Amino acid sequence: PSCTDEHVKEYFKPLGDCAITEIQWLANKDGSPAGGAVIYFLTSALAREAASMPPPVFEEYECRTELSEESLCNDPWEGCDVVAKNCPESIKDEHVKKHYMWLGLDALDSVTWLSFPDGRKKSTAFFRFKD
Repeated sequence: PSCTDEHVKEYFKPLGDCAITEIQWLANKDGSPAGGAVIYFLTSALAREAASMPPPVFEEYECRTELSEESLCNDPWEGCDVVAKNCPESIKDEHVKKHYMWLGLDALDSVTWLSFPDGRKKSTAFFRFKD
């Protein structure tokens, strides 16, 4: 058997049920598993805490873990109020603002989308509200 999202989430469960926002399994050009994954955490603090944990062991193999400092240098969603997942590609910031208008015209302070390296947005967004 191979390692699954469930194995990864179970290992990092001490960090909280919502600590992991996404798991991307690496693949070879032919689509076969490359034997690794990139794990995204809700905050840079959680990513650092995860990196300080002992390396996970799966089927007697000690997995190598590495913290990407480059991805932590700019953490715009640190301290967000709401995380929205599985959003359709067509959704825009204006739709989110309109949805939360009942809280007040300027209740929503920011909407930050996770994005792919090529700039396309992913289906996960972080909302921050004004006090």
